[in-house]
Amino acid sequence: MSSAQCIITESITFLINLMLLLKVKLVLTSLIDELDYLNLSISALLLQYSLLGQSNPILVGNSLSIRRLLRFKDLLLNRSCFLLISVNKRPLLTDSSSG
Repeated sequence: MSSAQCIITESITFLINLMLLLKVKLVLTSLIDELDYLNLSISALLLQYSLLGQSNPILVGNSLSIRRLLRFKDLLLNRSCFLLISVNKRPLLTDSSSG
């Protein structure tokens, strides 16, 4: 992992931990969708966020990054409800708690 990638991941970790301390809803923007390690890092942090009892995190990103996170969430976080907002040309607003 390059130093730039480390800085990005550490920055996201810091932001999420700060939001946990402040007990606010989580807002994530996937900045570099083509880097799988970043999506996995975000997914792991979402797992931590969910297990600490925070509800309804908000994910903001393009549909590809949202699909990747949903795939991970479906395996580990089926109790959680996610509000997903896509920034593509076609907006996606969905509650994935059903099913």
